[in-house]
This record gives sequence, C-alpha cells and structure tokens, in this order.
Amino acid sequence: ILKKTQDIPFEINLEQNLLFLYHQHPNESGLDYQVISDFTPDYLLKAGLIREEGYDSYKTFYETVMSGGTAEPIVLDIWLNHRWDCNKIHALTVDREHVIGFLEDYNEQMKSERTIEAINLKNQIDPLTGLYNRETFIQKTEEILRLPDSNSPGVSALFLLDLDHFKEVNDQLGHMAGDQVLQETGLILKSVVRSTDLSGRLGGDEFLVFMRNVPSQELVLRKAKEMCNAVSKLFEQDKGVFCSVGV
Repeated sequence: ILKKTQDIPFEINLEQNLLFLYHQHPNESGLDYQVISDFTPDYLLKAGLIREEGYDSYKTFYETVMSGGTAEPIVLDIWLNHRWDCNKIHALTVDREHVIGFLEDYNEQMKSERTIEAINLKNQIDPLTGLYNRETFIQKTEEILRLPDSNSPGVSALFLLDLDHFKEVNDQLGHMAGDQVLQETGLILKSVVRSTDLSGRLGGDEFLVFMRNVPSQELVLRKAKEMCNAVSKLFEQDKGVFCSVGV
C-alpha cells in the first residue's frame, strides 16, 4: 500500500503517548515506521518541524485528538524527509487508547489553490499602481457597508482624489513620466492609510480611498489634507502636479 500512495499513515497510542509514522521506504533501522515520542505543538515548533503560522491550528487539532475528540482535518506544512511538505492531516479515534490517521499529500492541491489565489488577486489589482481596480474597490466597499455598524465607533468616509495638471505631464514629458506619477501616487496612498482602509484607482488620474471607523470628522479632514499634501509635495517642483480631494 505504501508503494502505491504519496500519503503517510500513522497510529497514535494514547495510553503510551506514542506516534507511529509509516514511511514508503524503510528507515535506517530497517523498519518501515518511525516511533515519535514527542509530537506536541511546542516541541514541533521549537524543533523547526512545523511553521509558526501553523502552530495554532495544529495545537487545536492535537488537543482534540489527544482528548479523544473528533478533529476536523487541517492543512499543515511539515518538515519531512529533509524538505517542507504540505499535508492535510486526517485522524479517527478508534477507542480510548488508539487513533489512526494519515498525512494526505497536499502539495499539488495547495499549489493549485495558490495559483488560483494569485490569479484572483491579479484580477483585483490595478497593474500600474498596485491598488484595487475600480470594480474590486466598489465590491469591497459595498461589502463593508453591508456589515452591521451599530457598535462601530466614528464615521466612514470616501475620498476622491484627482491629480491636477496630469494631462500636461503626459503631453510634455511623455506617458512614461505619467505612469511614474501614477505609480508613486499609489505608493503614497498606501503609506498614509491604515491597513484596514481601502485604496483604489478609479481610472485615469483619479483615485479612491475608503476609511471606516474614523473617530471624528475633524480627523477625516486632516487625513484628506495629509493625502493631498503628500502627493503635491512629491510632484509640484519637477512635474507641476497637484492633488485635489473631495470627501
């Protein structure tokens, strides 16, 4: 069976706290399994056998299994055979003393999922500025607006930014200079807003920012001036570009 699968079966003896991990090829002792006496989350993390981002999910899985409960499968990166392998861990409690399960080879599935995620992200992003494109910005803003806000402090604000004299940059300095202005504007907007805020390109030389839970209207206006000043200071001397903003 082991020769016909990339999956790795295992058994856990709950009474002795031992894990028997079955490999495709015999190990140095000539056995086709490995006995592991410490597979606690803390030990595996400290030994570099799991990644830090997988610690919490494995801890929940481990505690459920060791208490005799039914654990939902989890996907985890594990250091196996001198490399990182992505595995989906399945476990079934047989009785008070025994658990059986297997590490499902999840490398191809994860690779496909990450490829799909990358494609989806690419479709959401304006390729020139790295901000959300118009459609995605509208979609994500509407999703936020549909959330219950009865306990949300402060106000929400939509900022519309426009680059004044941008057409003159394209006409006089060329489209490469114009692209540079748009790219650097995108970087500025990312730097002045919070990670929870949305920033996007509406099209042409127009940009959008949506902020939620701003403590006061005074801070909204202050943020508008900060955005505008940051863009204007960057370009006013060499390209004559200024920024207008409406809230």
